[in-house]
This record gives sequence, C-alpha cells and structure tokens, in this order.
Amino acid sequence: MDEPRLRPLDRLDAVLVLALMLAVLAMRMWQVSHTEVLARDGIGFIRIAYEMEQFGWREAVAGAQQHPGFPLAVLAVRKALGPWLGDDLPVAWQLAAQIASGIASLLLVVPVYLLGRRLFDRPTAVASVVLLQCFPALGRLFGDGLSEAVFLLFAAAAMWATFRAFDTGKAGWFVAVGGFSGLAYFVRPEGLLVAFCAGVVLLGRQVWRGSRQPWGVVLRQGTGLAIAGLLFVGVFVAATGKVTLKPSALRLGSDLVQPESRLAPRAAGPLLASWWEGDGDRSHRAGWAAAQLGKMVVRGTFHVGWVFGLLALWWFRDRLGQPGVQTLGLLCVVVGLVLFRLAWFLGYLSDRHLALILLAFTPFVAAGLIEAGRRAPVGKAWLPAVLVLALAAPAAYRTLLPLHDERDGFREAGEWLARNTEPGDYVFDPFAWTHYYAGRVFVEKLPAVPASQPPVEYVLLEHGTSKHLRHTIAIDMAKAKIQRGMLVKAWEIDRGTLEVWRVPR
Repeated sequence: MDEPRLRPLDRLDAVLVLALMLAVLAMRMWQVSHTEVLARDGIGFIRIAYEMEQFGWREAVAGAQQHPGFPLAVLAVRKALGPWLGDDLPVAWQLAAQIASGIASLLLVVPVYLLGRRLFDRPTAVASVVLLQCFPALGRLFGDGLSEAVFLLFAAAAMWATFRAFDTGKAGWFVAVGGFSGLAYFVRPEGLLVAFCAGVVLLGRQVWRGSRQPWGVVLRQGTGLAIAGLLFVGVFVAATGKVTLKPSALRLGSDLVQPESRLAPRAAGPLLASWWEGDGDRSHRAGWAAAQLGKMVVRGTFHVGWVFGLLALWWFRDRLGQPGVQTLGLLCVVVGLVLFRLAWFLGYLSDRHLALILLAFTPFVAAGLIEAGRRAPVGKAWLPAVLVLALAAPAAYRTLLPLHDERDGFREAGEWLARNTEPGDYVFDPFAWTHYYAGRVFVEKLPAVPASQPPVEYVLLEHGTSKHLRHTIAIDMAKAKIQRGMLVKAWEIDRGTLEVWRVPR
C-alpha cells in the first residue's frame, strides 16, 4: 500500500460515499422502528432541549448536566419536523432525538471516509466507514438519541482537518481544526482534546531539525488553532460559568483536590459501564481500572478488531512520523490516561467514554484487515473484502437488534400512568423511563399542573435479575417509599416484575 498524500477526490469517491450514506440511512431507519424505549441519557438530553424551547437557552443550560450541543440539534429537528412527529410529546421528542443522531451519523460518513482515504487508500476508507457504523459500541448509540453521532461528526472533521493542516501548512486549516474541535467540545468536553493534541504536535515538531518551520509560520498556525477553539470555550463559559457541566468531569476535578475522599454513593448508572464494587481504597482500584479500559477497547472493536489494528500499526509503522498520525496517537494516549484516572479515582467507566479512541483507531483496524487479506498466501483479490465483511456482518447483526427491548414494561407503565393519574402526580422512577413516558418531563417546571388531592406520588420498583438492579441510592429510596404505600399495578417483564405503588406525599 503506497503512502497517500494530497490525492484529489473523483467521481468514484462521491459514488462510494453516497452508497455508504444510503446503507447507514437504512440502518438508522431500522433502529428507529425497532426501539422499545429511549436510552436513559437520551431522556436527559430531551429535557434540556424541551426547556430550551419553553424557557430559553440560559435557564435550560444553567441547571443542565450535559453540554448543549446535542440538545440544540434535537431542538432543531423538533422545530423543523414538529407537525410530522405527532402530538404525543414523549414519542415526538424521542423521534426528534433519534433523527438528530441519525442525521449526524449519515454526515459522519464523509469525514471518516476522507480520514481513511488520507491515511491509507480507497478500500480502507470504505471499510473504515462500514466498521465504525457496524461496531455495536458506537452503532447502537447512533440510533438511540444520544450525543455520540454529533460529537464524532465534529471530532472526525477536526481529525481530517488536522491532516489537511499539516499537509498544506495553511493557517486556515488550523483554524478549521480549532473550530471543529470547539464544536465537538460544545457536545462533550473531551472534544477540545483534538485541537490540544494538534497544538502539542505542532510545537513538538519544532524540536526536530527535519520538521522545523519558521517560528512566524508556527505562530500563525498556532494562533488560528487556539483562537478558533477558545472562541467556543468562551461562549460556553459565558453562558454557564463553568468549563464543563459533565458530572464525571466535575467529580474528578473535585476528587483531585480532595484525594482522600471515598466513592460517593451513586444513582443507577448506565448499563454499558463498569463500576468498582469493592471498598473505597484507591490502591485496590488501579489494576481494575487498567483492566476495564483494556476490556472496553477490545469490546469496542468487536473483540478481534484490535488485533488487526495493532498489525496495521506495525505494517505501516513508517507513517507514524506523519504529524496527523502523531496527533491521533497522542489523542488516544491522552484520552486513555484521562479514562484510567476516571476509573481509578471514581471507580466508574462507561463504554461511551471510548468514542474518540474508537474513532481514531477504526481506520487502522480496517487497514489491518485489508492488508492481512492482501498478504495471505492464497493471494485472492476478494479476500480483503471477505475479512472486512467477516467482522462487520456479525457486528451489524448485534447493532441492529431492537434497542432496549427488555425494558418494554417501563414504557407500558408510563403510558398507563399517563392515562390513569393526574399530570401533576409525581412519579418516582429510579431508571427515568416510566417518568418520561408518563409525560412528567414536560410538566416539571410548569405552574398549576392538575394533581390528586391529597397529594400522592407513584413509585416504580423492579424485581428481578437484571444487571442494572445494583445497590443504589435511587432503588433504596424506592424501597423505603413503598413501605407507606399501596400496590396499584404490576407487569411481568423480561427477567422479573415491574410494580407501581401509590404513596401519600
């Protein structure tokens, strides 16, 4: 495989990108039509978007625990497609969130294709898009009304712009790197790391004589990079008064200041996550943190893809000296260290945290599969494609399984509460689904909502073997509340029973 440089795109590239986008569109449409309930974090994004619509930007963001980029995308879809989404608010806003994520996943095809083509060649570009969309660690998120698709769209654009910036040396491309990285930061705080790593590589190359540039050129490039990125940071800080709203980042910062603090009690967390179940002694968590990080990389590349990624790094090690590749490598190292520290200090790590690493590493997985096929003794021209499909097909099957179908009882319970209770009756739900489908998200801040007299609340409690029924504050609170209440409804659900209790408030 020859080393790529500034090869112009042609009509075949446009045809391939269009075909890939149509395939991704089909995947997203299937996922939207086979979703039982929305991801719990998706409900949080919808709450922010709805409050933006009802109360304005500042009030919605002030109390949020997520960056506003994805809620803004959800709100834009809601505004554009409102009449076609229906009058059922939970369903309409769920569709808005899933469509916003789906559109971003369609657009993500373009920068991922360009990145794979610049790093390697056209077949690798196609394989990179296919694998990234099919790997369940990301593909299931793209159809689930979560922020990853929008986040990776801007992050991938920033990565592609990084190669263009270093290839051409033009300050305008460094501005693009900072701008796209700033947009990614508006969705998730780690988005700014792309610009940060590009800046480190830009300055670091001045150490080596063969890669030095005049300092005036470096100053122009670095200034454009920094100003574009910091512009978005400034807007965000001016609106929120904080550098980030993410609870995990805020807790990590607080924990670094008070290094002897123990793990805080937690509410029910994401299912695709790992929690330290031992004591609060950090010395016992370091090995666990490293192991969980490694397991999530393996799982994120569908168990075997990482092997081919490492092979590609060895086979194409001559390209590790390229500044764009160095930026990707440094980004993976920095994100990995941050995640290790997060797991070590807070005893928590989610698969979703690895999105940037998977984005940067997937083109190498694709290149490793294709190169392995080319180097095989049988020497068949079709073998690289067979290897890619052998990994992508089972991954796609897993990705296209119905979303959260085991949680159907929670949606049914919410719809039952919407029909049989007053809108102002509080719903206490440790997992948010029933609260959402009962429509309570949309009346939380409204005055004079009709409620039962005397006041009551409805408490959801699940009994069963589901993995998310771990010991948490929210579940403990629900168990305590029902001691004063009466069982009014129960459903048989997958792996257990779901109950609704009526409790005096």
